[in-house]
Amino acid sequence: RLVFRAARPGTNAHNDLYLAGKRRVVEHFGHSSFYERLRHVAAGNLARLAREAGALLARLPVEPAERIEIAVLGPLELRRDDRRTDPPELRRARVRELLSVLVVEPNLRRDRAVALLWPELDAEAGGRNLRVTLAHLRRLLEPERSSGEAGFHLRADSATIRLFPSPKLVVDLWELRRLVTDASRARHEGDTAGAIELLDKGTSQWRGAPLTDLDRISGLEPAIEEIRLLLEGLPVRLLTL
Repeated sequence: RLVFRAARPGTNAHNDLYLAGKRRVVEHFGHSSFYERLRHVAAGNLARLAREAGALLARLPVEPAERIEIAVLGPLELRRDDRRTDPPELRRARVRELLSVLVVEPNLRRDRAVALLWPELDAEAGGRNLRVTLAHLRRLLEPERSSGEAGFHLRADSATIRLFPSPKLVVDLWELRRLVTDASRARHEGDTAGAIELLDKGTSQWRGAPLTDLDRISGLEPAIEEIRLLLEGLPVRLLTL
């Protein structure tokens, strides 16, 4: 009841009540049990409680059970718990492009997404295309997500689209940057063997030309060039250790 009473956005006091209620319920039932109970109530016959549960599910990102991996350092690949997958949404060019853009710019303004993917369209037409492409991308990343539920990996509002980092989402480019940073730190601390191991792991991520789905996109050339130089610099980093 405490959670349901504050399900709708409102004053800071209501939002504080909502967050406190959510914490209490999650602590009592556990994370997955909390969401399963919410889904059960939302699908039930008690109209008012169903509406309130649905409102909560629309606001609370449900953590997925599977880990998803996005690989862009070569041909775009998607894996779920280490199993490569090829759903129909991944064969859509615009979906692949939007996903690749979000890997490069995880916090992406909607107007920039439209300008990058549909530069020939006006804002209204481009916005419609973006909404359709976002729907396909949501199904690609979280096929278990019910209609109306808040996304976990992909979070969007009226102005911004975000690819949300978490232990459930592994992106090879993000992982490569982390490994290179950690290798530099290890080298600075005199741990040459550790630096070599980290760079070896980074090199293993490289499967070919990166982000090839962005070849037709104008406006991301500097970012892609930086990634290409980062990859090509890995052997040099190893040789200097």
